[in-house]
Amino acid sequence: MAIHRAEVADLSGVQRERLAVRAAEDPAAAHALALWSRRSGDLDGAERWLEAIDPEAVDDAVVLNQLANL
Repeated sequence: MAIHRAEVADLSGVQRERLAVRAAEDPAAAHALALWSRRSGDLDGAERWLEAIDPEAVDDAVVLNQLANL
């Protein structure tokens, strides 16, 4: 659900804070924050969140593609 909300830039401040706490352990949380940042016009923030994802811990082709395009 968070990824869908991030895609439409519809994350509340509380949701972003919760995702930020989980992002260190959960690549999906970091991915959601990267999507939200990009949709909100913060391309530097999107890049930072994507760089926080360990490519070895991800098997999602979309995330790996976005990481490869940094």
